[in-house]
Amino acid sequence: MGNFEIIKTGIKDIVIEIADNGISALDFNNKYLNTVAKHVPIFATFFCIKNAYLGIKERIFIKKFMHFIKELYSYSEEEKDKFLIEILEDNKFEEKLILIIDRIEENEKIKWLSILLRNYINDKITKPQFFRYVNLLLRLSFIDINFLIENTDFKGNSEEIYLLFSQGLLKESGVTYAELAGKETDDILEKKKYQLTPLGKGFSKGLML
Repeated sequence: MGNFEIIKTGIKDIVIEIADNGISALDFNNKYLNTVAKHVPIFATFFCIKNAYLGIKERIFIKKFMHFIKELYSYSEEEKDKFLIEILEDNKFEEKLILIIDRIEENEKIKWLSILLRNYINDKITKPQFFRYVNLLLRLSFIDINFLIENTDFKGNSEEIYLLFSQGLLKESGVTYAELAGKETDDILEKKKYQLTPLGKGFSKGLML
């Protein structure tokens, strides 16, 4: 059994409990946790030891993984089947996805990862785009990504603008005479305009349903 087949089981309540409150909220000898361990092979070694001795890193990973599974419950049955078929056909995809979840540092990004995956399995983005956008998701902070998708008018010299520009998501919109003459002032920089690059447009679109 694969680690993500839990999305097709009837233990949604226990998954949500762990996703929202962590494993410390539950008795480690609880039969439901034993059920979770049976459905998620990578958890088996975690649940073989007592709660008190479980490392912080393992606790954090379990919570993030369950948070991701919680998001997958919003998929239609057809989308769940498409996802599990993808894992079955590409045995490295599951491993890569687990590594991605482990690397995510902000819980808010878990939802975006589930949206990227959903758009991939529904053929709205390609596999190369999926992994390209995931890399951006891992590199950028939640605040910077939120700034990107919530704005349509990019101008000024804020840290967010420069960071998105450095990642290839924004490009300058025209060049002023002052720039050509090397006479940029703070006032000119404040009015400087940017626009989304093809990468920026694709990434923003990939994060939306």
